Amino acid sequence: LPVDQGYSWVFMGLCCTLSAFSWGVNSGYSVFLAYYLSNDLFENATDMDFAFIGGFSFTMGFILSPLITIVMGKLGLKNSIFLGICCQSGGLIAASFAKKVWHLYLTQGILQGIGLAFMIMPINIITSHWFHRKKSLANGVIAAGSGLGGIIFSLSGQALLVSLGLAWALRIIGIITFSVNVICLTFIRHRGKEIPINYNSFSRSSLKILKRPHIFFFYAWSAPSMMAYCILLYSLSAYSVAMGFTHFQGAIVGSLLQVSSAVGRPLLGLFMDRVGCVNASVLVGFYCATIIFAIWIPATNLPLIYVFALLIGGPSSVVSVGVQPIGQDMASLDELPTLYAVVWTINGIFAVFSEVIGLKVRKLEWKYSFVFTQLFSGLAYLFGALLML
Repeated sequence: LPVDQGYSWVFMGLCCTLSAFSWGVNSGYSVFLAYYLSNDLFENATDMDFAFIGGFSFTMGFILSPLITIVMGKLGLKNSIFLGICCQSGGLIAASFAKKVWHLYLTQGILQGIGLAFMIMPINIITSHWFHRKKSLANGVIAAGSGLGGIIFSLSGQALLVSLGLAWALRIIGIITFSVNVICLTFIRHRGKEIPINYNSFSRSSLKILKRPHIFFFYAWSAPSMMAYCILLYSLSAYSVAMGFTHFQGAIVGSLLQVSSAVGRPLLGLFMDRVGCVNASVLVGFYCATIIFAIWIPATNLPLIYVFALLIGGPSSVVSVGVQPIGQDMASLDELPTLYAVVWTINGIFAVFSEVIGLKVRKLEWKYSFVFTQLFSGLAYLFGALLML
């Protein structure tokens, strides 16, 4: 089958939908985080617990990505994605019965995180088989799915929490995501017979790629950029509430961030195709740092927070859009599983602590309690951009 045309676009649409109903749910965790922080639901639970739960749901599967790649070789791509669908939806539904905070760690955190990785890791690998010249655009559209899902699940999640409570909100979202993702999986195809996939992430030949000097800078750019993105994703709604606005207004801020992400990611992919992936990653990193310092830090009124969410949403996810096409430029198709396994493992380790750091550096006794959180995220984008120069 030809690349960059025909079924390639169908594949892109299916993966975009899959992303919306997997990573989009995780993007909507900011609504649940604000709810957890404002309500005493679990005995002896702290703010750090809920930050870690969000971190685990985002990164747990990434940390285990080399193992997941090997499991994919045993189960096959579609079976691996189906296992991920079951883990994600099962984690959400099981979380609805949680009575203690460690129940949330296991369900909404670890189980959902592993499920997300089993869904997205195969997509990362086989997208490179369907797109060559338009790889950044395709990855941008697929990544935009999480923004679309974030819009859906930020607003619907808040509405469900208010009208039905936490338990039924989690159950309904779990049932919906399972149904939609299974339908998408039914129509997804891969080119395994035409292009064999290397599932051994740690074969001697594949590990040679890690000795190349430019790979170090690739990893060093992605890790701080991922930390900054996670802080923005999970903190912006909580920041709005901390500034005295309502939970509903905080949910709108989160939704605007996702609107910008949904629109901005495909545009970011086009930008990468035009100016080069590395050049774009540097420019976008500088842009994100500038916007955080110039707008987010002084943003104390709701309209300015809305403006910031719209301006930062798409560019903030430069890692989500950029890792795959930059990886394709640096490695052969046979080496990509190794490259992706290592980069997502590193990103996962950094990201799991990102929101914990974001909440820990808050000064609750100060009027502007998030100022160090804002400085940290801005400096992280700046540091990553400088390393890619």
